[in-house]
Amino acid sequence: PEHGGKAAALNHGVSAAHGDVIVFTDARQAIAPDAIRNLVANFADPTVGCVSGELSIGQTGTAGAEGVGLYWRMEKKIRHWEGLAGSTVGATGALYAVRKNLVTPLPPGTILDDVYTPLEVVRQGQRVVFEPRALAFDPLTPDSKQEFRRKLRTLVGNYQLLQLAPWV
Repeated sequence: PEHGGKAAALNHGVSAAHGDVIVFTDARQAIAPDAIRNLVANFADPTVGCVSGELSIGQTGTAGAEGVGLYWRMEKKIRHWEGLAGSTVGATGALYAVRKNLVTPLPPGTILDDVYTPLEVVRQGQRVVFEPRALAFDPLTPDSKQEFRRKLRTLVGNYQLLQLAPWV
């Protein structure tokens, strides 16, 4: 009946879901036809509690788009290295899946559900893995102002996580 924000909407959706695995995706991105199958195949390993897909961002040759491309290449390499160590830290908000029994309610106003939820999964003793074959596509070609706002939101969300999850 009233707007409660993204965290409240996600909490409501999870409580209404009936499956063993919950798939989260953003509304803006397109999902590859085989993305969900590739994503959930990882749950055959009982130590996996969360699986992150890969976001592919469109490029137009602008400085802002090139910066996003570099950022995502670095992000994917870091996730690959984290995976070699046993578990990644966060998920790609555009596409990720979690075992329903491991999903904890998001605190009101949570900005980075795609980091908070995977951290909670790891806290419960399960692994978070990166699945590069589970593709989501974003045609976004941001300018530098749009990209600055996105990065600022992420930084604010990271500081918020220190308050919401002090055990981190």
